[in-house]
Amino acid sequence: MNRIILFSRPVRSGKTTELMHAYPLLGSVGGVLCPDKGELCWLYSISEKFWDPLQSPRAIRGETLEIGRFHFFMDGFENARNLLLRDAEQGFDWLIVDEVGKLEMRNKQGLEPALGQLISGYKSGQYQGKLLLVVRDFLVNEVKSYYGLPDCEVIDTLQPWINK
Repeated sequence: MNRIILFSRPVRSGKTTELMHAYPLLGSVGGVLCPDKGELCWLYSISEKFWDPLQSPRAIRGETLEIGRFHFFMDGFENARNLLLRDAEQGFDWLIVDEVGKLEMRNKQGLEPALGQLISGYKSGQYQGKLLLVVRDFLVNEVKSYYGLPDCEVIDTLQPWINK
């Protein structure tokens, strides 16, 4: 049975850190995590176990996307989108997307349009396993509404899912 799950807690409450520690215990896992290393955000491919810079310390014309005071590499998002779509085809037990937010819903940037394709694919049964979307607590209702996920499960810890 396909399932879409929102993993949600407040900003800076350790969602990505918990995922970094827990994903090896979930079975076969693909997707991307976006942990902070030092002052910058990085892209981590779970299936390929490689790191790619996602954030730049400064704006670089034509190469970065400015979000508030942050500057993200546009090709980092492109890499993330490609990794997610490729991993979805692999049939992992879990596909993790860290994270879904305003950039995707309001600006149709970041992980879009791949994110919308993934959600549609999991809803239709095209993809197997579970899709875990990391969402800030104050965006849960907006994500559920925007992506048509009224009945998806919302969790705040991965403990019940480890080794299931």
